[in-house]
Amino acid sequence: MVEAGIILATMLGTTFIWIIINVISGITEGTLWHLNSFNPVSKSDNQKLHAYWVSGRTFVGLLAVIPTIIYAGLYAKYLIIAFYPLSLWLMQPYFHLGSMYETRSQLNEFDINYEKGWASDPSSTSQSMINITYKARVSFLVMSIGIWVVCVLLSLV
Repeated sequence: MVEAGIILATMLGTTFIWIIINVISGITEGTLWHLNSFNPVSKSDNQKLHAYWVSGRTFVGLLAVIPTIIYAGLYAKYLIIAFYPLSLWLMQPYFHLGSMYETRSQLNEFDINYEKGWASDPSSTSQSMINITYKARVSFLVMSIGIWVVCVLLSLV
């Protein structure tokens, strides 16, 4: 039962860190996109900026998930190793895009693209290769929570 407590504690800590990372990166990216609207750069520069943020989040996310994977591996909880990162990946759009849209809404109250703040959908001028609607983000979050709960139950077995 001690191993379940260790795995659960690392999952909780990692998930909390992952949410904070995505909210902070969303606020930062929303601020940068807002500033970019006053000093437009080429589309290729915008895509480079987006690729930079995705790479950074991925690297930090991998670092954050390593303790959970190590503990789960030590206690032969291989299904957690398989599904827990999926849970984090599915929750990422909700927190990252939500905080980015909320930031853009607060920084420019006249921007009708993000007037719903956290619940906004991508604008028609979005530079992202994949545009995820608010309904899809909520659906991903619900799936993420379901997978997370399954991982918690697996840690108890």
